[in-house]
Amino acid sequence: MSKKIAVVAPFGIDLNEEMFRDIAERIFVRNAEKLKEDDTSIDFYLTKKGFVNIDSFCWESLNTWNSYEFFEAVRGLKGKGYDAIVIHCYFDPYLYPLRQLMDIPVVGAVQNSLVFGSIMGRKIGIVTFSKFAIPMIEELVGKYGFRDSVTSIRSTESGMNEFLESFADAGPLLKRFSEVSRECINDGAEVLVPG
Repeated sequence: MSKKIAVVAPFGIDLNEEMFRDIAERIFVRNAEKLKEDDTSIDFYLTKKGFVNIDSFCWESLNTWNSYEFFEAVRGLKGKGYDAIVIHCYFDPYLYPLRQLMDIPVVGAVQNSLVFGSIMGRKIGIVTFSKFAIPMIEELVGKYGFRDSVTSIRSTESGMNEFLESFADAGPLLKRFSEVSRECINDGAEVLVPG
């Protein structure tokens, strides 16, 4: 039986703009297509309003406003024939409220990565993009009951410019990711999660 999955990201970028459409199609959609079953279709959504710069994610006031826009975007998919919603964000915005609202599974990236990471090894290291994201991730790690499993949360200290440049040449960002990953391994991580 065929299935429909909606992947929703809390970004307000304009997918009609050539660069962002190319990024979405080349990276997000194509990677999802590689993982899905043949009879599953995946639709990728962004919010109508919201962040256009990853540097803003760590401002709690902006994040609250952005998460509300995200909540409304997902709520708008209720009754549209989807079998599941995937939150395409490593902060799991409104995961529990959306699960209460929707009558289909809602999957969060943080929660899922911690569950699968704990199956693969005893200790998890998380590599994120900004030191300001670390407290938000620490809060979710505790909320989900994985405080004893996560040995470290470290940052590549990557800004929006580096993030955008990585779509043309991922080498420098991958090098930094590898360096920070080694630090997590030195902290005792057996499993690495990009966050």
